Amino acid sequence: MSQQRQFKGPAQPFPASSTPQPPSWSPPYQGMPSYQQVYTPVPQSSQQPQWSPQTEQSAVCRQCRKELSFLDRFGFDQKTQRCRTCSNQIQQSLHRFRAAFLEATRSATFTQNNWIALQSLARQEHLDMSEALTFIGKDAVALVERIVAGVEAQGNITDEVEQYISHLLRTFLIPHEIAQHIVHRLAKAKLRLNLQLFEGMVRQAEAKGELTDELERNIYHLQSKLALPNELVQPSLQRLAYLRQQTNIQRFRRAVAQVEANQEVTVEAEHYILQLQTTLAVPQEIAQPLLQRLAYLKRLTNIRKGELPTISTSLKLESDELCHLETPATYHKVNAKSTTPVSGRLVATSKRLHFLSATRGTTISWNNIMQVEVRLQRGVYLELAKGTGNGLYSVSDPTLVGVVLDTLVQISKRQLVATKTDPSRHIPQDVKNAVWQRDGGKCVQCGATSYLEFDHIIPYTKGGANTVANVQLLCRSCNLKKSDRI
Repeated sequence: MSQQRQFKGPAQPFPASSTPQPPSWSPPYQGMPSYQQVYTPVPQSSQQPQWSPQTEQSAVCRQCRKELSFLDRFGFDQKTQRCRTCSNQIQQSLHRFRAAFLEATRSATFTQNNWIALQSLARQEHLDMSEALTFIGKDAVALVERIVAGVEAQGNITDEVEQYISHLLRTFLIPHEIAQHIVHRLAKAKLRLNLQLFEGMVRQAEAKGELTDELERNIYHLQSKLALPNELVQPSLQRLAYLRQQTNIQRFRRAVAQVEANQEVTVEAEHYILQLQTTLAVPQEIAQPLLQRLAYLKRLTNIRKGELPTISTSLKLESDELCHLETPATYHKVNAKSTTPVSGRLVATSKRLHFLSATRGTTISWNNIMQVEVRLQRGVYLELAKGTGNGLYSVSDPTLVGVVLDTLVQISKRQLVATKTDPSRHIPQDVKNAVWQRDGGKCVQCGATSYLEFDHIIPYTKGGANTVANVQLLCRSCNLKKSDRI
């Protein structure tokens, strides 16, 4: 019977402080068939685990793929999975990569060509790009911050600049927290610069003292383009609204001054001014004095057209005589060596001009007046063909007095007057009564007392007014003969 020697494990477990040794074994007996080594594991509950070649994994450098020896393992970097030699080489390559990056970004710019050059260098140095970008992370952040500071100083943060900064943050793999901080800083700087730009445009409009429609559209377009919320630009918008109001007031005043310069208020001009006040939202307290001046000018315009006002007076006038003006006046009587002021009042009627004073009175026929000259701040100067009363009369409103007197002179001399703005041919009843009394209820041509008609001396179609001086009584036959002749 053949005998075979078998390996038996130790009867007792390894001490805790000792290092397990590989089990010893003896070659098979000479001359006998070989056999496989038999290892009977000991249950864990009763023995410490035994060492075997399969229990320890081999260490391989991920850079050079070299399996490390026992001694090489002491320089093995568990984090990068590289041997000592490869780690040193990679560190040197990373420093060269960083030096190239700093050189390329010395001028605080980074272009596509710079990025291509860095990628090429990383391939040459056998560098992982993510690891290289992590290595220069602080330098990349410093570069982006320098670029942001530069655009802040230039005051030109456009959408293209924002896109460029975002592209750099993604390219350099800058951590999210740091990238968010830079983006927030850029957004604040852009908002601040946009507010300054908007404020500058508003100040430019204020410096001009007038806000044109085009400039106002440009300002609101800029606000929309810069995406500025109303709450941030509210003070500027309030100043803009005030400037708009002042501009509207100036425009309204210029329109009124233009009408005044024409010395005539037509119906169209009056409607335009009133509509302009509504359109421009001119406050009533500001528009009222201007509208009063306009109403005064309209009154003068109507008087020039023959629409003379009729007022009551305490004077005993003739039955067909109407009073159109009564105002205090001072007549400057020129003597041989001096001028004597005579206080009194001017009374202008449909027939004549009266100057009444405490000492004496003067009556002037309208046909005797050759010229009425308005001297502002002084009065009205009358130039007569003959008789007394020639000279200067000081009154409170020289313009109004001069217009009334000049119109009465023209009517008396049957001169043509401008066309009336009132389209009505109707003769007022008080005018009819005065004409009836003046003409004695009979035709002024033939004396007939039947079929009487009120006739315009200056025809209505030629600008004749509905006044006592321009209306007469004619019978039907005489009126047909006269037709539209003067």
